[in-house]
Amino acid sequence: MIPLITAQTVAFWVFAPLAVAGGLGMVLSRKPVHSALSLAGMMVALGCLYASLDAPFLFVAQIIVYTGAVMMLFIFTMMIVGVDSVDSLVETIRGQRVASTIAVGALAVLLI
Repeated sequence: MIPLITAQTVAFWVFAPLAVAGGLGMVLSRKPVHSALSLAGMMVALGCLYASLDAPFLFVAQIIVYTGAVMMLFIFTMMIVGVDSVDSLVETIRGQRVASTIAVGALAVLLI
């Protein structure tokens, strides 16, 4: 029996990797504006997934509210504040690396 390939399946396999790539681009990007734009791309891909699942309200809300308004507010704030790459190398809170390592270890123990 040949498996049935629907438009919803095709849309999932097109937009899900785009959403994952946008999420990875957000996390792995060194510049905050590039990270925010990757997050916006991820939100658009998620909106398209909502459209393929026959959820038009979620699609419109995702595109207009989150991608349109919230992401543009994030990008505008970053451009106004102006993050310098030299400032981000300085550890502002003492022991934050140790605390984050302990937190990640505790989360790993909880998940196992």
